[in-house]
This record gives sequence, structure tokens and C-alpha cells, in this order.
Amino acid sequence: MIPPPVSRSRFLLADRRHSLRTWVQAVAYLLAAFLALSSPAFAEEVIQSFKADIAIQLDGTVRVKETIEVKVEQKQIRRGIFRDLPVQFRDDRGDTLDASYSVSNVTRNGVPEPYVTERKGDFLRIRIGRSDVILDRSVQTYEITYETGRQVGFYKTYDELYWNVTGNGWAFPILRAEARVVPPEGARFDRFRSYTGLIGSTESDTNRRDNLDSSITVSTTRRLLPGEGLTVAGIWPKGIVTPPPAYTQIIDDIAALGSLPVLLGYGALLGFFTLQWVRKGRDPQPGPLVPRYYPPAGLGAASLRYVRTMGMDDKALTAAILSMAVKRYLIINEQAPNEYFLERTFRKNVTLTKGERAVADALYKDGPARFDVSRINHTRLRQAKKDLEKTLKSDYEVAYFTLNTSTVLTGAAIGLVLLLWLAISSAQTVPTVMLSVWLSLWGFGTYEAVVRSRTQWLMAARRMTFKDIFSALTGSVPLIMMTGGLIVGAIAFIAVASAGVAIIAALIVGTCVAFYHWMKAPTRVGRRLLDEIDGFRQYLKVAEQDRMNFHNPPEMTPELFEAYLPHALALDVEQDWSELFEEQLAQATQVESGGSAPYRPLWYYAGGTRPFAAGRFSNLLATQFSSSLVRASNPPQHSSGSAFSSSGGFSGGGGGGGGGGGW
Repeated sequence: MIPPPVSRSRFLLADRRHSLRTWVQAVAYLLAAFLALSSPAFAEEVIQSFKADIAIQLDGTVRVKETIEVKVEQKQIRRGIFRDLPVQFRDDRGDTLDASYSVSNVTRNGVPEPYVTERKGDFLRIRIGRSDVILDRSVQTYEITYETGRQVGFYKTYDELYWNVTGNGWAFPILRAEARVVPPEGARFDRFRSYTGLIGSTESDTNRRDNLDSSITVSTTRRLLPGEGLTVAGIWPKGIVTPPPAYTQIIDDIAALGSLPVLLGYGALLGFFTLQWVRKGRDPQPGPLVPRYYPPAGLGAASLRYVRTMGMDDKALTAAILSMAVKRYLIINEQAPNEYFLERTFRKNVTLTKGERAVADALYKDGPARFDVSRINHTRLRQAKKDLEKTLKSDYEVAYFTLNTSTVLTGAAIGLVLLLWLAISSAQTVPTVMLSVWLSLWGFGTYEAVVRSRTQWLMAARRMTFKDIFSALTGSVPLIMMTGGLIVGAIAFIAVASAGVAIIAALIVGTCVAFYHWMKAPTRVGRRLLDEIDGFRQYLKVAEQDRMNFHNPPEMTPELFEAYLPHALALDVEQDWSELFEEQLAQATQVESGGSAPYRPLWYYAGGTRPFAAGRFSNLLATQFSSSLVRASNPPQHSSGSAFSSSGGFSGGGGGGGGGGGW
């Protein structure tokens, strides 16, 4: 590291009466400092200058020429440098998008220099130099010219370029950074901002110069340390730059994947799946359905759901937390609609299942007793779900059911090859590929919407109440929207390909989706356990008049309601279970501060004096509380957004960015 410069004032005496000895010492100090600065041991590799020319094109692409002047000391920089450019970013809606880059020219000291591009995680790395050439200790000037798309932000009243010029990932200090930004042809920047510092900084240690050609040049006024960078943002009127079409994620370099006729390929796919289903995917025959008054021994609420659905979902985590509350391990406190915290009670002799213990450790280990259900704690919530899934998978997956994942992935790979072959054989390859991918994902989402809507309509048909019918109707809205999108996509696919290709593609996707579900299969031991679970579920959901036929059922008490509410939630019959207790709980009381009060769960606090209603309460747990857990488990979305929005801009925001180093 370069020592700080030595000040002359250290060697000037106030009375100016300097002895010869003082001057000799001063000269010795200066000589020592000069030798230290010139010694290779103290030499520092730095970026002496980072200049970027950034030009916005009318089609929305951005042309960039970076001129990077580096001081080589054969430490990190021996053969050359590398430049990392981010290929993934988030738009203002939080959607993840891929940025495309096209490198057109790389030089060193004005002479073309060899380079390679490679994907490194979320970055495109441009590695410059030759492995058999070691650079001298000197100053080297690199020029990198590239184009990139999907970087312009299109907003309601303006368009914007929000650009991280240097990136914040460089391993070296940058002594001076400069950016010249050229607006689209025929436009001027209405507003322009610049930021310096670490990611998130709103400092602006820059000078600005407005040029005659409508471009703006900004330059830093201080050294940028590793991790710091220069970011610029400018806006101009709408209507000048052409927005991208709906599908801009171009799929390039699709190679021919074989000449086997697609019908034979589909036959092979269907035959593969059918053979594997016969061998591995057929479910053992279920036993007779016998109502059970108790859950299978050793199975908690989350375990019931995991085994019955043969997989992990968000409702399993909700059931586990609700079970922990019923056992008085924690209290669910509703501060406001969709705002909760989970407060640990520290009661002794609380027995948790292994999965619930894993959730408790993730939420409270090395943390306070009060856990806020908010995105601030998304890491712990996601870890809780991950640990719960790991525990349940270890306890139940191998012994009780199999997902046949390798078979499903193999079949999906065959289907993908067939879809690509179809796209390549069509007249419009790129649109066909994009629509194939989109329709595959959309079709899977539509299938899931059908399953959810079917459950709601079956419940409405069984009860025939206005509330259930209205709930089924409103719940069908997503299905209608998904189906409409699927129809529009299919029409577009037929337009760019053909009806025959569309039918074959639908068969391929439909077959993969169907066998994804059909290949899940319980073992024989798992089938017996499922019979017990189905019997317990039957007991939880039967109507009151049917319950009279049971032999010595448990007494309908508030304690029974609470004990089995997590299990009912896990088995999707929480509404049935709660409605059985509406009358009993409305009449029940509990001792409170020496007197009696209407019944309320002691493990759920919501404030207020509204009478407790079991049906409304179970619906709140299944929807509002469960949704809050799902939202809180997702991390806050860092969006490139706009530097001119209400939240403002900052260093490191927008497109561009990345960093670099030496090799």
C-alpha cells in the first residue's frame, strides 16, 4: 500500500533556526519515503483511469466502450484482466430478466488482444490476455467494446437509462472514473444524476459537464476504493426509443438435435413413461376406509401433510407453526391484518415433533423470544421451511413413498429435445421456441389452478351453501385467466408454427405434466399409513349427523378442537372441523383473572372484543396467516427500478455493474 505523502511542515521549525543535523534528518526521511514508494514491495495495482462511452440506440440497445488503464505489478495482474458483466437483473416489477451482451472488440494498448467469454454464475466474464504471456510491470490500457440489450427502463411518463458504470466488484482501487453518456438520437436528457460509493450510497462525488452534442460527461472527484463504483442515470421523453416486443429473451444457437421423426419421438416418450409407471409408479391398492379418532402414532400435523401430498409445500410450515402454538410452545400474536409475530412462551414439558423442533431452532436459535413474521426475517423463515423439509424427507420419503425424480427428469429431457426439434423444423424457429417454453410453464400453472378450483367446487357441491358457492366462483377467477392466457398462447403458436405442430407440442407437454404427478407412488408400508391418514381425515370432515354412527367418538370439547385443528389444516378440512364446533365454542367459557370469559384460544391473540367464531378463525389461519408466512419467507426484491422514482437512486443500482480483477 502507498504510504501517505510526507508533509514539509514536519521539517520546518517555527523559529526557522535549523541546524545542519535537522536538514540531514529531513533529507534522509525524504529519501527513505522515495525508496519505499519506488520499491516493488510497496507498489500497488490500481486502475488509474476508467472511462466509459455509453450511447443509447433508438432500438433500446446500449453501446458501451470502456477504456481501462491499469497499473500492472505482477501481483493479481500477470497475464491480463477480466471484466465481469451481470447477465441477470430485476426490473421495476421485481421480475428477473436476462441481459444479452455482444462483445465486438477488445484491445490492449491499441492492438487487438485475445479474449474469451464464459458464464460465471450470474455474470458474463470477459477474460483478456494469453496464458503463455506474462505482462511487464507497466501501465496497460485495455479497450472493451460491447452492446447490451434490455437495459432501458420504460416508464409511464419517461424512459430511462440507470447504469452502473464501473461496477462495484473490482479488486483494485479506481483513481479516476469518467462516463460520457449519449442520449438517443433526437433527444436530450431532461434530468441526469450520478452516484458514487458502496452499493446503496447516495453520495455524488462527481463533476458534470454538458457537451454540445447533448451528451453529458461526469467524472469522479476522489479515488474509488474496492467495492465502490460510479453510477449514472438519465431520463428523456417517451416515444423516442422503441420499446421491446413482448418476447425479447432470444434463444440463440439452437443446434439440430437429430432427424428422428417427431411422432416416433413422442411414441418413445410415451412408451418410456408408461413402462416406468408400470414398473415404479403404480400405487398399491388402498384398504377399506375406516374412520379413526386419532392421527397415526408419531405423526404431527406437518408430517401428515408431507406424507399425504408426497411432498413439501408452504401449508406444511403453517401446520407445524400452528401445532407449536396449540402445544403452547409459542403464541401467535396478530398485531394488525397480515401482521404477526410469534412469541415463545418458554413453557416446560412441551413435546415437539422432530420437524417442529427443527422449525423452532431455525426461528429462535441465537435470537429473541419474539419473532416478527416479516421480510426482515425471510432468511430464518426460509431456513425453517428448508429444515422442516429436510427432517420430513429423512423420516418419511424413502420408507413411505417415492417421487421417481430421475425418471421424471429423464422424460422431461426427452420432451424438451422433441420441442426443440419441432421449433427448429418450423419456419419461424425463435418465436416457436419462445412460445413452446412459455406455453409449457403456463400449461403447468393452468393445471395447478384446475386442481385447486376442483377442490373448491367439490366442497360447494357437497354443502350447497351460498358462501361455498361464492368462494368457488371467486376461486375460479385465476383459472379463467390462466385458461384465457393458454388459449391466446395456443392461437399465437398455431400462427407461427402450424396446427399439427401445436397438437404434437401440447401432447408432449401434457404427457410430461401428467406423468410428473402419476409417477409419485407410496410404498406398501406408505399405502397402509395413507389408509390411516384417510381414516383420520374422514373423522375430521364428516357432518355432525354422520358422527352419530361412530362408536364411542371423543367428546366434542374446546381442547379437542384445538388439538386437532393443525391436523385439519394440514389435511385441507379445517373448515369442516371448525364448523362442527361452532355451537359448542360459542357457549364455552374459560377461567380468566378469577372470573369467566367467552372462549378464545389462549395461544392466539388478536385483541378486540369480537366474539370468537370457529369457522371464521380457521379460515383466517388457512388464508391470512398462511399467506403472511409465505410473503415473509420471500426476500425483499432488490429492483433496478428507476433512479427518479419516489425511493430515488443510489450507487450500484440500475443495469451494468459487475466488476473485475486480474489473472
